[in-house]
Amino acid sequence: MRRITLVLCLILPALAWGQVNWKYRDHPDPMGRGVTHIAAAVSNSPITFSSPYGGAQYATLMLRRAPRGGGDVLLSFRRAHFLCHSDCSVLVRFDEKRAERCMAVQPNDHSTDAIFLNCYGRFVKELRTAKKLRIEALFYQDGNRVMEFDVGGLVWAEPEAKKSTNKEREVLKITPGEQALNRCAAEAGAKIAGTQDFVSAVRECFVGTRAQWGCRRVAMEGKGMDGIEYVESIRTCLRPSAGTKR
Repeated sequence: MRRITLVLCLILPALAWGQVNWKYRDHPDPMGRGVTHIAAAVSNSPITFSSPYGGAQYATLMLRRAPRGGGDVLLSFRRAHFLCHSDCSVLVRFDEKRAERCMAVQPNDHSTDAIFLNCYGRFVKELRTAKKLRIEALFYQDGNRVMEFDVGGLVWAEPEAKKSTNKEREVLKITPGEQALNRCAAEAGAKIAGTQDFVSAVRECFVGTRAQWGCRRVAMEGKGMDGIEYVESIRTCLRPSAGTKR
C-alpha cells in the first residue's frame, strides 16, 4: 500500500476536490524499466462516513498501467473502511446502462481505504465512451454507498501489440508447461465463477504439474490479481526470452 499511497500523494495535489476532469501523470521507472501511466478523477460529491472516518470525503478513481504489470483500476478514499475481506464485489453502472457486478480485492497490506476492481479490460472499454459512472460499494457501519463520477473525455491508449520476429515466434510455440496451464485454466473456468476461487483452482492444479519449478513458484503467488492477470503472469514465466534457460 505504500506504493499506492505515494502515487496518490503525487496525484491528489493536482486534483481540486469536486473537479471532474481527468488528470494524467507519467512516472518513469528510475531503473529504466519503462513508464507507469496514471489517470485519475474525483467523485462529483463527497460522502460522509461514521466515526472514526468522519468528515466529507471525495472518492478517487485511478487507472494505472505499469510497463510490465498490466492495468489496474483503484477506488480509494483518504480515510474509509471498505468491507472487502480478501475479495468482494461492487456494482458498476455506466451512463444509463444496466448495472453490473465487478469483483474487487483489498490491497496486499489489507488496508481498508482502497480496493482494486478486477475488471480492467471491460471497465476501460466502457469508460472510453461513457459520460457518467456510478459505483456502489459496501462500507463498515455505513452500508452501501454510491459514488458518482463524470468520466467523459478519457484519453487512455492501450499499448500496441508488438509484432513478433521469426526468433520470437519460435519462443512463442506452446510448451508443455503452457499446455498444462491451459488445461488448468480451462478446468477451473468450467467449474468456478468467483475470481479468487478461479485463481485458487488454477494455482492448485498448476503447482501439481511438472512445469519448471520457477514458474510453479510464480503460481504460488498472485494475491490480488484477477484471473486473466494471474494466468498471464504464469504464461510470461513459461515463455522466457530467447536464449534464456529456466
